[in-house]
Amino acid sequence: MKRTFVIGDIHGCRKTFDRLLEKCDFDPDDDRLWLVGDLVNRGPDSLRMLRRVHKLHRRMGGRFRMVLGNHDIHLLARADGIRRPRAKDTLDELLAAPDAPDLLAWLRRRKLAHLQDGYLLVHAGLLPEWDLRTSLKAAAKLRKRLSSGKRLPAREPRSLRILTRIRMVDPRRGLSTFSGPPEQAPKKLVSWFDLWSQGGAKTDEPITILFGHWAALGQRTGGRKRRRWISLDSGCVYGRHLTALRLPDEKVIRQRSKF
Repeated sequence: MKRTFVIGDIHGCRKTFDRLLEKCDFDPDDDRLWLVGDLVNRGPDSLRMLRRVHKLHRRMGGRFRMVLGNHDIHLLARADGIRRPRAKDTLDELLAAPDAPDLLAWLRRRKLAHLQDGYLLVHAGLLPEWDLRTSLKAAAKLRKRLSSGKRLPAREPRSLRILTRIRMVDPRRGLSTFSGPPEQAPKKLVSWFDLWSQGGAKTDEPITILFGHWAALGQRTGGRKRRRWISLDSGCVYGRHLTALRLPDEKVIRQRSKF
């Protein structure tokens, strides 16, 4: 198995990304690279970050994989004119760039979930009742719509919100907006992975889910294996770290945020 580097939420922090690859001794002509999504927004260099990975994909081919995160979806929605700018957006330079149409068309063709070598790469997580087949089917359906050029509806499909936004759920399986550490959550809320390990996980062969999205979780557990999941968002855009997980030995490599 080739070395595979799985990297958490980058959010336009291109310099930190490049320094992390250097620290990993990453070889784009031999290694594999998987990105967990939220490539853009909030950070300082979304345009050059998107150009950087687009160029890497052209060089690496199938050894490069990326799943879409909620901020990547937000970028596409803004480009389609179905969402307004948010106060913390840093997307204007990207949207105005002459190569934006090509970059956005490339982004639309990325997956929402990727399964390989016993690992499932998603941005946020899975609905507790979803088994592996259901998860991949939902992701494939969403990708087909995006890659066809069809605009997303103003109200996101529930499957898209699950794959790109889920953290905790309420007793009715509704998605909570709580984003802090799980131990500080209201008692009625439960982490998706705690419920998934009791539900969907039992119906499948063993896999480990690699995900980002939850910085308050990842800064404590980033890169550490817990009940068949590994969280990789360690708050780079908030001045903390960008985390890489090296497979197959699951070594954790971190780079302090450098804007």
